[in-house]
Amino acid sequence: RKEQKDPKESKETGKEHKTAQYFAPKGIGDIPYLPPVPRETIEKIAIKYNLPIPPEDTVFWEWFKDNKVIPLLIDEGAKKSLSAFSEDIVAIAIYGCQCGVDSQTGEIKESLRPYVEDRDVYIGLDQDKKPKTRRTVNKAVKRLAKAMSKLNSRVYHVTWDAEDGKGVDDVIKNKGYITIGTSKDT
Repeated sequence: RKEQKDPKESKETGKEHKTAQYFAPKGIGDIPYLPPVPRETIEKIAIKYNLPIPPEDTVFWEWFKDNKVIPLLIDEGAKKSLSAFSEDIVAIAIYGCQCGVDSQTGEIKESLRPYVEDRDVYIGLDQDKKPKTRRTVNKAVKRLAKAMSKLNSRVYHVTWDAEDGKGVDDVIKNKGYITIGTSKDT
């Protein structure tokens, strides 16, 4: 019987390294994740923002683009946006803090543009504990905010105590909720 090695241990160095938890399909880094939204949630969001209940055959994301009164949360990863929706918070996921902005032009990617233009946007990227990672994320938040501001978006940076969790999903799990609308400007 072969001895099984810890999958986190590198063969070359014997040192431990992180294994990936989630995988996104290759090449989709700058395509936002627009989760499917159940009818019940659409109705709750309409009521929350004093909007008429849309017709049964409404495609949520088309309806959302037309209703600029609804704020948007930008987070990292599909699971996090689904968690936000569980709190009736509209959220789109990007697949990493560097995504969403064209690295050459500094402009918002066209796939994200119609959802952020002329709207209140809350950026709630992961609250990492490592100082170097925090600097990278903060730089990316500023880059996103600058690009969105050119689209008449009002941009806010959502922060929380890192002890409450790394991502929006962790905060919801650990605190039972997350509040959007009381964040500091970016």
